[in-house]
Amino acid sequence: MKPSRLLSPRRFEKGVALKVISFDLVGTLVSSEFIDYFWLEGLPREYAKHKGMPLKKAKDIVLKLYDEIGEDDIRWYLPLYWERKLGVNVERVLDESAQYIKAIPKGLRLLEKAASKGRVYILTNTSIEFVDLVFKKLHVVRENVVGVFSCVSHFMLTRKTEKFYYLVLKALGCSPENVIHIGDNITYDVKIPRKIGIKAYNINDERLSFLLEKLI
Repeated sequence: MKPSRLLSPRRFEKGVALKVISFDLVGTLVSSEFIDYFWLEGLPREYAKHKGMPLKKAKDIVLKLYDEIGEDDIRWYLPLYWERKLGVNVERVLDESAQYIKAIPKGLRLLEKAASKGRVYILTNTSIEFVDLVFKKLHVVRENVVGVFSCVSHFMLTRKTEKFYYLVLKALGCSPENVIHIGDNITYDVKIPRKIGIKAYNINDERLSFLLEKLI
């Protein structure tokens, strides 16, 4: 699986205070349909074909395995783990899932606006394989984003915790006050980054476009 050319974050020169605007991915720039298809339909269908069993039985088995691993285990988030576990072709399922990628217009408008003001990154708890799908499907995302940090793929963290944000800051070589983050999850996209000094906003905040003009 060949990764997108945009998956390697660019580091700032030491001591240079440049503005970073980061976006969550699913729920902010794109809706969750393609992710839901992959986990709830695509993988079980592929498993059913692999085992030659009815789809309902395959779904029961696969969903039970998800529950047994659980959301606190990093393996739960990694398509390649499930490829090995189930013995299926994950790349084929990813390709099928791409047709369900749907942009969130408000998020893309803000993305383009932000890209004209500073360096734009994606900060996500989605594995890098899904990010790459979005880059391939939506050129507007690929063209306006300079790098990606996936907590599960880059740092083996299941959620965007304080540790995740600190690691991102360290990798970029910038301070919290030079970062603006936008996402849809109140806890992981707003409260947690704000705790460490990042200016974080919910994508649904009606004042967001106005705030960006003032902040950037």
